[in-house]
Amino acid sequence: MSIWYQWGVRPSLYALCGFDAERVHHFVMYWLRQKWVPCVVRRVVPGRGHDIRLHQDILGVEFPNPVGLAAGMDKNAIALSTLEQFGFGSLEFGGVTPQPQKGNPKPRLFNVWEKSALINRMGFNSDGVEQVVQNLMSLPRPSVPIGANLAVNKERAHDPEQVCADYVASMEALYYSVDYFVVNVSSLNTPGLRDQVAHLPGMLAYVHAQNVICADLWGVTPKPIFVKLSGDMQQCEFETAVNAISCYPNGGLVAINASSSRDGVRARHVPQGALSGPPIFKRMLHHVRIARACAPDMVIVASGGISNAQDAIEALHAGANVCQVYTSFVVQDPFVASHINAGVCRYMHHERMSNITDFQSYWT
Repeated sequence: MSIWYQWGVRPSLYALCGFDAERVHHFVMYWLRQKWVPCVVRRVVPGRGHDIRLHQDILGVEFPNPVGLAAGMDKNAIALSTLEQFGFGSLEFGGVTPQPQKGNPKPRLFNVWEKSALINRMGFNSDGVEQVVQNLMSLPRPSVPIGANLAVNKERAHDPEQVCADYVASMEALYYSVDYFVVNVSSLNTPGLRDQVAHLPGMLAYVHAQNVICADLWGVTPKPIFVKLSGDMQQCEFETAVNAISCYPNGGLVAINASSSRDGVRARHVPQGALSGPPIFKRMLHHVRIARACAPDMVIVASGGISNAQDAIEALHAGANVCQVYTSFVVQDPFVASHINAGVCRYMHHERMSNITDFQSYWT
């Protein structure tokens, strides 16, 4: 499927959409949201990660397999029912902002073909949380966990109190509809947001307190709250942030967001923006290892450059509980989740592992 997609389907899509990456994205999302498409995808995706060995409970949430879809593909939760059918063990939508916003000027999404990578400077384009809630309520709930990536409106990103208020506003609106939240303090394309990491301990105290209040109102246990950090941080700054996150028993880390680095990419091919895909894979592994050393018991989601089963296995060995993909799903292979799950199962059989949690024995 990968070769057929890369040399047949993908070039045809780009030609149809005038070789504009964002137009291709909107075209694909239009079709993925059609009600008849999930049945079609279900029939053509090989296997879909339904192997009991891949199942694990993470912070009270049941993950059927370790390969999730990262935020960015379905920003407004319009096609989760279809995306589930590609074999993902979790689906994260967003980033979601409290108020609708258009994001940064176009063009703002670019391919780096020779590296199977993407560069984006989207800037949290979002329909706003009210519309996202309506979308979720109008569609069948997926059978896999769904997470909301919490973002901020651009004009509020410089003020830590307003940033907190934006996170909490979206969290309160989405509380009934999702299984976990991801606090995004690492978007490169929203000026001022990355500076808020300096205020992370206070911000997390407020967000987690509101999480408890929301849980009491709904009569449920507080939901997991992950924090998505940048891989561009200095190590001491990253370790400080990890320690702040690990203070909360239902807290976790997503490492890492798209990067300002240009690792292995020729300068003449690189527009301004955040780089994702294989070039940041080693950077992601490095930060997963640092985080695991700092917080042996914290839940870690590896996100950044994972393209195949070997990459996922390396991330699980490095200290990740689960992983996420996005760029490889878009650029390389829409069946990547299914292929990764199958590859992980083969590896576990060879190593005589009975469950995905057996990877944790390699962390010590």
